[in-house]
Amino acid sequence: MTFHIHVHGGTMPQTMPQHVFSCPNYARVRFVQNARTPERSIQHQPLNSSIRNFKVRTISETISPYRHGVIVRSGGSGYRGKNHTPLMRKTKTQTKTQTKTKPLKDIAGESWQWRGHAINYTKSGSGPPVILIHGFGAMLGHYRKTSPALAKDHTVYAIDLLGFGASAKPAGFAYSMEGWRDMIGQFMAEVAKEPVVIVGNSIGSLIALLVAADPNSQSQVRGVVILNCAGGMNSKFILELEDWRWKLFTPLFALIDLVLKTDWILRPLFEKLSRRESIASVLANVYVNGDAVDDELVEMFYTPSLDANASATFVNILTGPPGPPPAAVLQSVKCPVQVVWGRQDTVTALQGPVGKLFAELDASPREQYPPVQMSLVDAGHCPQDDCANEVNTIILDFLQQLTISGI
Repeated sequence: MTFHIHVHGGTMPQTMPQHVFSCPNYARVRFVQNARTPERSIQHQPLNSSIRNFKVRTISETISPYRHGVIVRSGGSGYRGKNHTPLMRKTKTQTKTQTKTKPLKDIAGESWQWRGHAINYTKSGSGPPVILIHGFGAMLGHYRKTSPALAKDHTVYAIDLLGFGASAKPAGFAYSMEGWRDMIGQFMAEVAKEPVVIVGNSIGSLIALLVAADPNSQSQVRGVVILNCAGGMNSKFILELEDWRWKLFTPLFALIDLVLKTDWILRPLFEKLSRRESIASVLANVYVNGDAVDDELVEMFYTPSLDANASATFVNILTGPPGPPPAAVLQSVKCPVQVVWGRQDTVTALQGPVGKLFAELDASPREQYPPVQMSLVDAGHCPQDDCANEVNTIILDFLQQLTISGI
């Protein structure tokens, strides 16, 4: 029996697809039995076959365990290693001046203990505090262009979530959105020690909302900046959508969990997908500005994959509970919310349920939700690094609005 795994970026379909497993935030994995297409297949021979018959083909697409699981780029990015920028299509944003960044060696910062685990963070600047939370598979360095801009007038804390970056990756840890929420809440109380503004990208956005909605930390959050918010920790959140047809995929999710937890499948797959070339290809697919996908960025995503328990962390997050959806969390948020969304995001598309929710709240405020304002930018899933100057301006304007309003 042969299963072909096809990975697609883009928005979730409005009608039920056939044999589709949705990976984190609208990236989709298609399982097709006896498919003819040779692209991206995992061939599993009968049980009495030799393990050598198992192979992973990555002819035209690439998965990375450090970019929300499975975003792809057909044909590869043309990444050629050290001192070479991945080859990408030309875009208007490539001609824009980019914010200068610090060398990679300066990203490692201070250490803070949470539940016996070392959490890495950096502190820069002075003034009202801002906390930066990265997305799945990323690290605090993904805000390499944001921190310097905000630190001119603010104290900026960029943090590596437990399981990512230079923070600990404990074996067997039960990762959850609520756990990361509690981590950030405790960090605010013990390190920041005063009301903060939280900026989050992807799952970092959902974590920011959870912190702002939590009665234990709500009073200490002045405002939240959302950068392309995720629908959950993984794609199991679609099982909770109103459309009952998504629930038919429950057995398929169980199958995927079983496959990911099978060590002899996971190990060679993770090793192949965490190569620099694979990571560069993934980043090229989720960025609009090709110049932003440089050697430093690729190295930042590659380095954590070498840590002990990196693959286990990847599996535990993808197979864990998705957490509460943004629509439910938002109803408990009291502070202002600034949303920034990349128009060309293929991971959490503007036309998806989460993007539509924020767009509707921006156009027509509802009493049960906090005040939301939304700005669209010419970027992909990571606008803070893709079009940094424009995003920095939006964030700084929002911070100024909070100050003027006395929040």
